[in-house]
Amino acid sequence: MFAWYLNGAIIQWNRLALDMNRALKFWDANSRVPRHMADAFNRRNSALAYLDLHFYLICWDKMDKLIQRFLDGESDEEIVRIHGRIDVHLRNAVDARNHQEHLDRVLTEPGSYGILFGYTNGDLVITHEAKRVGGSKYQKGILLGHREIIQVARAYEEIVRYLKSNPSLHMGEC
Repeated sequence: MFAWYLNGAIIQWNRLALDMNRALKFWDANSRVPRHMADAFNRRNSALAYLDLHFYLICWDKMDKLIQRFLDGESDEEIVRIHGRIDVHLRNAVDARNHQEHLDRVLTEPGSYGILFGYTNGDLVITHEAKRVGGSKYQKGILLGHREIIQVARAYEEIVRYLKSNPSLHMGEC
């Protein structure tokens, strides 16, 4: 099942990159597209990109849940070491997904903020911020792009190879 969500994240990454590249063409100051058409396109494209981002983060969240469930029953040091290389990416994605899914509650509070994302040089930069009780701000920026997907894919492949070479270990549902 992990591979399904890894593939889903890859598909969504490609969609997000396409969304952002399309938007950049319209945001270009030298664009010959009339401003009202560019604005209409950007509103539509932003809505699609937001939905693509949501599913992208859901895929990351599901990968985290599946690997955590697998690790709960597995105490092998090599698997724990491999997981340690990608854990920060998985946790960041879970945090960003939680923030995005609860925006409706956050945005109803005066002075609260939302989620911003942008694409640059193969990186998806996600910044989410909110106003905490008592007035302090919470802000977190993460990179969750092509490089991070490649790292997770390599770690997954490494875990599968390791499990196949050690048949005494429990394979679980990862």
